[in-house]
Amino acid sequence: MRKQLELITVANDLASRINQFSVESLLVRILEERKSGNPEAVATTDDYNNLLEGWLRSKCGVGSAERCEQIVLEMEDRFKQGDNTIQPDLQSFKTVLMAWKFSNAKFAAVRAQRVLEWMIRLAVDGENPSVLPDADCFDIVLQQWSRSGAKDAPEKTEKLLIAMERLYKATGSEAVKPRTSSFNAALAAWCRSNEKGGLQRAIDILGFMEARAKAGDSFGVPDEASYTTVVSALLKTPSPQSARKAEVFLRSAEKVTTPMSPDTILYNTCIGCWARSNKSGAYRKARSILDRQIDLYEQGNIKTKPDVYGFTSVIASCAMEPGSKKERTKAFHVALAAYQQLSKYDQPNHVTYGTMLKACARLLPDNDHLRHKWAKKIFRHSVADGCVGDMVVSRMREAVSPPIYRDLMKGNKKQSLPFSWRKNVREKSEYRRKSDTKNPRAAEV
Repeated sequence: MRKQLELITVANDLASRINQFSVESLLVRILEERKSGNPEAVATTDDYNNLLEGWLRSKCGVGSAERCEQIVLEMEDRFKQGDNTIQPDLQSFKTVLMAWKFSNAKFAAVRAQRVLEWMIRLAVDGENPSVLPDADCFDIVLQQWSRSGAKDAPEKTEKLLIAMERLYKATGSEAVKPRTSSFNAALAAWCRSNEKGGLQRAIDILGFMEARAKAGDSFGVPDEASYTTVVSALLKTPSPQSARKAEVFLRSAEKVTTPMSPDTILYNTCIGCWARSNKSGAYRKARSILDRQIDLYEQGNIKTKPDVYGFTSVIASCAMEPGSKKERTKAFHVALAAYQQLSKYDQPNHVTYGTMLKACARLLPDNDHLRHKWAKKIFRHSVADGCVGDMVVSRMREAVSPPIYRDLMKGNKKQSLPFSWRKNVREKSEYRRKSDTKNPRAAEV
């Protein structure tokens, strides 16, 4: 069946390409008849745009993009030769840009930018004012640079933003004014960059977007994606400073963005920053963010619905508490409260159970009755939910004494657990504790 489907797909692609050549042959015939004196033989811009659209949909990769460019060049040449019916318009060029976007070529961003610069030159020089690129055109190129992985991609995106601003000021057309998606492409490029200071540059751009919002500008103001992009980058650079910045951005998002924002992902990411910060008391910060999220959800903001990832991150922040025995005991009770509250909003997964067992092992002394009591309960809950994976077994072994471990395992080995125990586990490979010799408490959460 799979081979049949593949053959059908290939046949459809081939039919699409054959159809394109047929359409091109018809256009050539129309042009030849026009030259021969037939006044009714007219090929229009719309005809060529349909041809371009066909090549865009033909899935020929670089071949489609290059053919689209050639067609637009032919349109330009014929117009200059006096055929006023086929001057390329904005849609013609936009299709070329889209063709490069879908080409998946490593050099697609370079080629798309050349097309964009060609459009700007034609419009500014007065040769074809109708092809002044709009924000859609710029965004296509911005996103290609942002995702290209090129070393100079962040600088390229910023230069394109500057070009948009200049065109807007020169023409007064709001169609070309940088918008939120335009700035978000630059944010993403800097956050993906390995350049020193890349994250700080993204933070500066986000600050600029916030300033626009405060000034009442409706263009280029931050949205959930803007904040999530930067906070996700902060999550990859764990430290108390990163966590504090993430929370500042979350609070800004609560004030700046549109109603019903920010969303669950942003809250979870910010909680994750505190969970990874390795700062004593971080669990309180994580829990307070979750509480704000719950309050918003209870007030009717469905975009902020708490889920298993947020609750598990709070539990993880508790499990990583590096403070005194008293502080660790408090952290355990916060973790336990989060664990017990989770079922009201979502279902725990194998990571939740493993992280809660980790909290038992790290936060309570070996001889504490609560440690064994809750470790046994949590493991049995994980068995009942089919969530016993390598992580759960490893953490359970740390949390209980060998006799209790053997009793809970009921003669089963870690490598051959009953299917009913592990049916809901999605671990890709055998779980192993991550080690960090310089900072053990910054290891796996």
